[in-house]
Amino acid sequence: MRYDDRVQVVTVTTSEGYLGDKKEIESEPETALCAISGLTNSDKQTYFRDNYKIDAFKVHLKGDQYKNVKYIIYNGVKHEVVGKTFARSNLVVIMA
Repeated sequence: MRYDDRVQVVTVTTSEGYLGDKKEIESEPETALCAISGLTNSDKQTYFRDNYKIDAFKVHLKGDQYKNVKYIIYNGVKHEVVGKTFARSNLVVIMA
């Protein structure tokens, strides 16, 4: 697979607050190498049930350092994470 695209990945970490409540801390956008591909029909049925997204896509990221990804910025547009899977030691993120 050719990792010839670039995306900005924003990850989130949780920390315990003053009285035991949990806070989510977003990291700064980090540029990452990736491969972009479309969804198969079975992916669309699995992740979107009744309302298909025509512009949904998969982002293949090398390694597992981005396993706490919150959202991805691709071509200046913020995309939400719909699902995540690990395949061949890579993280595959389904974006809407």
